[in-house]
Amino acid sequence: MAAGSKPTSLRKILLSATMIATSAIVVTPAFAQEGGQETAAVSDEIVVTAERRATSLQQTPLSIKAFNDEMLAEKNISNVEDLANFVPGLSVGGETDGGSVRPIFIIRGIGQSSGRDTIERGVGLYVDDIFLPRATGSLLQLIDVERVEVLRGPQGTLFGRNSTGGAIRYITRKPERDEFTGRVRATYGSFDRVDVDGLANIPLGDNMAVRLQAASFNRDGYLKGAIGGTDRGDQDDLVLRGTLRYWLGDSVTIDLGATYQHAKQFAPALKPIAFNPNSAFGRAINGYYTARGMSPLVTDDPRIVNSDFYKWNDQCFIGDNAIGIMNADNIQYFGDKQSYCDYGVDQRNTVGFIDINAELSPELSLRSLTGITKGKAEINSDWSATGAGNIHEISKDRSFSQEIQLAYDLDRIHVVGGGIFFSELPYHTNQSSNLQYFPLPPLGINFGDCCVGFVRYRDAKSTSYGLFTQATFDITDQLSLVLGGRYSYDKKELTAARSNRFGGVPRTNSGSWSSWDYRATLQYDVLDNLMVYGTYSTGYKAGGFNDTLATNPNAPSGGILPYDPEDVASMEFGFRSQWFDNRLTLNTTYFHTKYKDLQLVTPQVFTDPVTLQFFNQLLITNGGNINLSGFEIDGRLRPVDNFSIDFGVSTLHQDYKSLLDGSALLVVSTCTDPTAPTFATCDAQPLARAPKLQFNVGATLDTPFQGGNIVWSTAYSWTDSQFSSNADDNSWLIPSYGVMNLRAEFTPDDGRWSLAAYGTNILGNEYYTSGADFGAFFGSITAAPGRPAEWGVTAKVNF
Repeated sequence: MAAGSKPTSLRKILLSATMIATSAIVVTPAFAQEGGQETAAVSDEIVVTAERRATSLQQTPLSIKAFNDEMLAEKNISNVEDLANFVPGLSVGGETDGGSVRPIFIIRGIGQSSGRDTIERGVGLYVDDIFLPRATGSLLQLIDVERVEVLRGPQGTLFGRNSTGGAIRYITRKPERDEFTGRVRATYGSFDRVDVDGLANIPLGDNMAVRLQAASFNRDGYLKGAIGGTDRGDQDDLVLRGTLRYWLGDSVTIDLGATYQHAKQFAPALKPIAFNPNSAFGRAINGYYTARGMSPLVTDDPRIVNSDFYKWNDQCFIGDNAIGIMNADNIQYFGDKQSYCDYGVDQRNTVGFIDINAELSPELSLRSLTGITKGKAEINSDWSATGAGNIHEISKDRSFSQEIQLAYDLDRIHVVGGGIFFSELPYHTNQSSNLQYFPLPPLGINFGDCCVGFVRYRDAKSTSYGLFTQATFDITDQLSLVLGGRYSYDKKELTAARSNRFGGVPRTNSGSWSSWDYRATLQYDVLDNLMVYGTYSTGYKAGGFNDTLATNPNAPSGGILPYDPEDVASMEFGFRSQWFDNRLTLNTTYFHTKYKDLQLVTPQVFTDPVTLQFFNQLLITNGGNINLSGFEIDGRLRPVDNFSIDFGVSTLHQDYKSLLDGSALLVVSTCTDPTAPTFATCDAQPLARAPKLQFNVGATLDTPFQGGNIVWSTAYSWTDSQFSSNADDNSWLIPSYGVMNLRAEFTPDDGRWSLAAYGTNILGNEYYTSGADFGAFFGSITAAPGRPAEWGVTAKVNF
């Protein structure tokens, strides 16, 4: 079935039955707080710590979606990317050029459309409250999770890094000193999927315990190579984690923890779905073909575009015809020519923390949180997925953070405040080589020879400080007022060089930015199970520098051009309600956000006027102002004790107020004067990864069976069409799609083991998760097919 097409009648029936009768969340044990930490407690109510203290989800005046370990398993959510199917308003997908290697996260239309290190996240990603600054390698495997919280809307006052779009918090389970416990779990499924993970909680005396986890995730690629047999979309991940907790009396806990993740892959699942023979790569490949007496290319030539949805033509023009020119601008990068197409992804990430919580008095508590992150990624890829280009990248990143929090609680006053220091040292280098498409007589190169390209690097430094406070005043038993504020200061420096600009001499620029952000919330309990609230909040994302390097060597700082911060101001109104003895939970939020000076990442491909070489670069600019508004609805219905239905819906409306002349968001084909695009004379493309509508429904049924019980769960999610990037000249409209999952798990009454069978995308829908239209230059429209229908079994043993 083609992407975006309508399901068959049978599928319509299945879908309708699922949406009316089945589809899923079970209310599972919620969370409480012990010694400043977040641990499990027995309750029918979910408790979160989005306010830096434990609060009932139904009494938290924020738009939040929360999952614990059992909820994640029931919906077959195995990593952070999968969350997007079950959190309306959240979009997660591959970068325009890098596929899933550098994922991007966007909430309510706000985030970032590039995972590179010259731009900050718009959506903060945290592991145990440690901020992960870079996108590479951030599709975290979810193992031994206490819960995942997705906070929608600006987080400008409380969290480690100011975030304009929202935050994703991944909170792991901490050691317990009561008893030795453990688990081993194994999964076997489609594409030779073999996942194994285990954990152990080990008491070490009365005052110490350690919790250890290890996991391996492996499966073959699902995008099959039709020529050379090299498959894309494979997985080979290793995750190791350990946390040591020490109890110093009854009032102090000290946690030392670390997580290590090593992810390897041949290549993300990208393929050409269209090809332009009159493009630069089209002319280059035609030169390759005609030199061998082969027929020239035609539009969407089957030698380039494979019509089978899950196949790609894995050929290597650039490697087959490498001539080994060696100079500053035409570089043979590898010892053997075939390694041009020996694609590969190798990512290593480490997160470490020291978390100290001290109860200084019944009213006053102190938290010190120290974190480090370290990452390295080596990527060998072809953006066009045609075999006519190669980029070999190495990225490194180190960060350090120190946060101090003080919390003061009385009957009617709850105050939290503190400060944070954050520093980061990202480094990136890449070597680009492309099949030659212009003859260069001095070098004697013909059409279709290899290679032209360049080498570049960037080395950055970033330092941030933040001071924050937030106070909740319970004015009456029903009425509360929340006031918060934060001061943010960011200083950055970027050094960059490129072999074909200014002789490769490095250029440097530096600058600083600051912001005051606020939050004010009025909350009122109309009834015991009905709360309404209104919030005004702001957020900020620091400015930075481009590594593009201007053509003019006399440009300021050699062309390392700055861009300004972006700001959001959001009004939010909502209610949280439970009805019929808590059998129906219905939460609704309306938001209206003013998004100013939005940072746009614009891919640019052009030819150097001196060397006639072509290259791709990303330019970050401030594009203009836009208003975003919409509704979010989350609910759960439990008509009987063993059956529940859950649902979620989000809408998004975009209203541009201004755009700069020539903005990448202006659709040139609609301009009255295409040579001079302006906001007054052109239509504008919607923001990237901002679908107008998302929804999900699901159901869970718990039935007794043979000395135990079976939990049956199913979930369906649907995402409207969305643009892949914020640039009219290469953005691609990702068609709408729906995905349905199933799961059945048997657990005996003693709970010592369980056996589950699952299916994902069981309707077999063919859909795309990202894409880019580089047809005018690279020649191809590349897209990332979503995973096909997959089946498997999972066995778990508890001890």
